[in-house]
Amino acid sequence: MTVTKMDLEDAMSNIDKSFSRNREAEKGFTLVELVVVIAIIAILIGLLMPAVQKVREAANKEHAISHLRLIHAAEMSFFNRHGAYSGSFEELGLGSEFQCSDPACTSRQNNGYFFEINLEVRPNAS
Repeated sequence: MTVTKMDLEDAMSNIDKSFSRNREAEKGFTLVELVVVIAIIAILIGLLMPAVQKVREAANKEHAISHLRLIHAAEMSFFNRHGAYSGSFEELGLGSEFQCSDPACTSRQNNGYFFEINLEVRPNAS
């Protein structure tokens, strides 16, 4: 059995065609590859979410502390002018900063925190 040059060329041509068909079939991603990539992205997001939540919580805490400092400064100013402490945010001039969250207006809400002014009258210990 003799192999001619033509037979070799035909065989090479068939091999080239099969390789080109395989390359065409491999242009896209398989379903398994896509699922693995989506799973990796989900795991990374799952790891990132607690860190983002902690940063957000710390920012809200700092915001609440700054509001407490604002209330303290307003109370000190009110006390220096009137000789007594205020019982409401309106008297302090902070009614617009702390919106009323209920009809009775006993507590105010700002940025997820409730603020309330409670005054107790204590007898003098003299």
